[in-house]
Amino acid sequence: MPDQTFGGDDDEDGYIEEPQKPKDLHKYGLSPDRNIRDVFWDMMGSYAATKKPGRELSELTNDRFSLIRVAVTVLNNPQSQHYGLTPGFVARYTLMMLLDASWDDAFTEFLQECRDTRGKADSYIASSFKYVWKEEKYQNVAAELFRGMLRARMGAPTALYYIAILKNKQLAALLKRELIILARGDVGENQMNAITALSLFSDDADVIKTFQVLLAHWDAEIRLLAAQNLISHKKDSTIKAAAEKRLGLEQNEDVKKVLAKIAK
Repeated sequence: MPDQTFGGDDDEDGYIEEPQKPKDLHKYGLSPDRNIRDVFWDMMGSYAATKKPGRELSELTNDRFSLIRVAVTVLNNPQSQHYGLTPGFVARYTLMMLLDASWDDAFTEFLQECRDTRGKADSYIASSFKYVWKEEKYQNVAAELFRGMLRARMGAPTALYYIAILKNKQLAALLKRELIILARGDVGENQMNAITALSLFSDDADVIKTFQVLLAHWDAEIRLLAAQNLISHKKDSTIKAAAEKRLGLEQNEDVKKVLAKIAK
């Protein structure tokens, strides 16, 4: 094999040429003689040079989960890697790979694993996503993958988490319908993240109506968020009337203060 700038080190964990491949990777369809780290770094090098994977991604479908595990390992242990790419670029090119291939399940798992680990993997995704989004060809693909996650109970928490921290108004707007449903009907962190995402375009009529409805929510923290998002619309007579009505019923002092600003 010719020298490669982004090839794996010999002492890295990888596939050892033994008669049997690891059982825990059997379901991913890996070949015993395939070094998935070399494949991964080959693609990272190709994306760095050409913004293309350098190979047919359809041929790697069975290896997609192993590829993202290499990426997650790198993002969580960047100090152990010596391939010339910063974690931000690894995150960016991995996202590009997943979007180019439209691997929805691998995209979901990549985001989940990066969120669940204790390292900075999720922050690398957040900082690199804005560069990926600049490529118009990825925008609709990314939106559809996030939409699929929002509509799946298991994927929604992760999708909401990233949509909230990405602070991408265009992405959030494309997912408005799903975000409104979750803002009104979910609870806890999911609901908070949905509201945070909706606040990026709080001038939208449907979003304003959602915040108005949430003024009567049972959770004071949700009522506070809704009220805070309505302050900029206090000149609207409908919003002012809603705030005045709620003010007479509100028990939470923090919410009362915000409602009073709207009503005055």
